[in-house]
Amino acid sequence: MANDVFTAPSGPAAGVASLAEMAQQRTDNIYALWLAITSSSAAITPATRTRRVTMAPLNVLTALDLNFLDGSVTQIAFFGLIPDDYVSGTNITLRWLVRPRATGNVLWNAYVYVHANGETFGTRTVYNATSDVQAVVNNVVELIPTTSLTINGTTYSLAVGDAIYFAENRNGGHASDTAAGAMDTFAVWFEYTGRNLS
Repeated sequence: MANDVFTAPSGPAAGVASLAEMAQQRTDNIYALWLAITSSSAAITPATRTRRVTMAPLNVLTALDLNFLDGSVTQIAFFGLIPDDYVSGTNITLRWLVRPRATGNVLWNAYVYVHANGETFGTRTVYNATSDVQAVVNNVVELIPTTSLTINGTTYSLAVGDAIYFAENRNGGHASDTAAGAMDTFAVWFEYTGRNLS
């Protein structure tokens, strides 16, 4: 039976290897490469790279804008599916970019869930925070509780095809929300480790 350890060819040399041994080495090498391509090998780790997926908004608040308004409660939800080349057990980082139109404090409520088909929604709650007051500093709004959140791949049993659900809510009418202006969403995406087969 071939094994999954790649052995570099040493070349024919008198007294070093028999024809049968060289044939087995060739078989082992082909088998090891096949395992690497299919990610089935425990001995070989395929090359990986950081990849990015844009998350799709599930609702639009004002016209075609994704704005958190002042003076009222507004919520924007996003989702994205974990791609087929995701490396099992690795972390995923959720990132977002919001441009503020005012200074002061913003009162946020935030929710992040991971959900699989058929799974009870909320089983894997990554983040659930209400009444999170964040200051607008140097024209940067810090959301839940910063501009990124890492989802542990092992803790939350992340798998290909899982949906990542991210909802951000601004309570613009609350006394703790002192920023007298809208907060504009520019981008929401997540970064993950994917197999590099190219």
